[in-house]
Amino acid sequence: MHLLFTDFKLAYDSVNRIYLCENLNEFWIPSTKKKLVNSIKMMLQDSNGTVKTEGQVTEVSDTESSFRQGDALSTILFNMLLDS
Repeated sequence: MHLLFTDFKLAYDSVNRIYLCENLNEFWIPSTKKKLVNSIKMMLQDSNGTVKTEGQVTEVSDTESSFRQGDALSTILFNMLLDS
């Protein structure tokens, strides 16, 4: 018996969105679905966020290498990256 455990603890934070955007057509999305591909690219580009701790909110900072936590599409895109 063989077991394999993979730790995805910070996996969403280490996603290379530039690679994903450049290769969306090579994944499962047909090239005829340009509107879908463009929508995904727009969602991933120009993201920013803040952190709230102890009632204090940090300044807005740009994010370049992560998915949005809790976004249903993030799970699908992450699975696509794992499969590539």
